[in-house]
Amino acid sequence: MNKYVGIKCNEKFMRIYTCSDSGWIQQDPYGEDMYLNPLADYKTIGESLLKAFAKSRDVSISEEDRQALIDGKVTRQWIKEKYPGREWTTPVACAARYQDWLQKMMKEYEYKTKTALLKNMQHVSVENDGKFITFSSLYHLTTDSWGDPDGKTPSVEMRIPSTSSVKVIGAAVRYAIGNCQGKGSEFMRKLLFPDGKPDTFEEYLKQQKID
Repeated sequence: MNKYVGIKCNEKFMRIYTCSDSGWIQQDPYGEDMYLNPLADYKTIGESLLKAFAKSRDVSISEEDRQALIDGKVTRQWIKEKYPGREWTTPVACAARYQDWLQKMMKEYEYKTKTALLKNMQHVSVENDGKFITFSSLYHLTTDSWGDPDGKTPSVEMRIPSTSSVKVIGAAVRYAIGNCQGKGSEFMRKLLFPDGKPDTFEEYLKQQKID
């Protein structure tokens, strides 16, 4: 089973949180949700990512049941009873959880507005298929949206073996954040790579003397 993690990072914190497959990949409120200094050491970052991966799960319904629901052969109540504990996966629940998170972060990190909180926020989605860990660095479109800006600019992807050391994994997280494009990305690159971001991850590992 593939495992999923989300990463959000701005000038005040790096958030590493568990995501699960509920038919689409989303933050799992029953998983890990950790906050680090953006310049935390590689070991701490790597350990946090692996901890978040460990809680990732598959809570999606079967394709057969999904089609039956679409075709009107079963009811939403029937799905709810067959797959208990999925209330957190609904769009309404996700939207409410996101708004709660925004308010919590504004208070905890003393941001006066949502724009101030999100203007430099970079977003990386991470997938572990058991062989490789793939980092997808998203494009920051508007204040609180990340994705493909024109249908022609996909996320920047990089991958490392799943057996990589904790320090290599932590370094990959930081490098992947530096791969993000769009709003706030240049600001964050200067913060994370004060001497300049190397062109390749291999160069970065050599620069940081990480095996």
